[in-house]
Amino acid sequence: MDSAVLQCVLICASYVGSVEACRRLVKPSERDAPRQVLARSVAVTVVSLLAWRTLRAGLRSKGREGEIVDLLGLRAEGIPYGATFAVASCVSLLLAVAVDRASRRSSWLPDVRTPSLKLAFARDVLIAPAAEEFCFRGCMCAILTEGGLGLAPAALVTSALFGLSHLVHLSEAGAARTAAAVCYTTLFGLYACRVLFHTRSLPACWTAHAVANFLGPPDLGRAAGSAFYTTTTALGLAVFSALMWGASPRGR
Repeated sequence: MDSAVLQCVLICASYVGSVEACRRLVKPSERDAPRQVLARSVAVTVVSLLAWRTLRAGLRSKGREGEIVDLLGLRAEGIPYGATFAVASCVSLLLAVAVDRASRRSSWLPDVRTPSLKLAFARDVLIAPAAEEFCFRGCMCAILTEGGLGLAPAALVTSALFGLSHLVHLSEAGAARTAAAVCYTTLFGLYACRVLFHTRSLPACWTAHAVANFLGPPDLGRAAGSAFYTTTTALGLAVFSALMWGASPRGR
């Protein structure tokens, strides 16, 4: 068990280190600069392969290498239900944000008129969700459960590491925004683990992550001053809670 946790810590450190290396070595260093987006995309892809090889090596030592697709949640038959559950639960969680975006049609879709904005959009809704869910939910959860942890401890460990990995943005976003991001992403990690354990589909986690990144976090300040926003948030949380209550884990 200790070795499994250490492996996950090393994967997380590699993920953070790869992003930080790109920030320091690739110029310009701004997060949305095209060269920076491309460099970080390559870096996290390499770390994803490292995570996969770590899981594969552990399974090979047990003579269970053939189970890697199941453990990662990559069976095709689970995708339709998983994607539907992910969209329903994530939109309900962020219902106020979705309704607000829909009411302002001009801002429903992000501005992607330039190549740099298109790359940033692709990073947020395609690259980052795929790499982060593969490493933190797919590989890490499998490594931990195979190492003897239960589903709940595995979810707590991977979600904590996922939240802490966002400390890498401290120099770019500042202390307050980074702290908020760490808290938000830790909670999102717990939700994503619930999605994974219920649907047994990693693409469901990708879908939920992509939807969450597309919509963005709720505006808590606005919720405090808008009765409609508050009501919509409460309604969405009620639906979300009902979905989570019925989402019994199906094991790994």
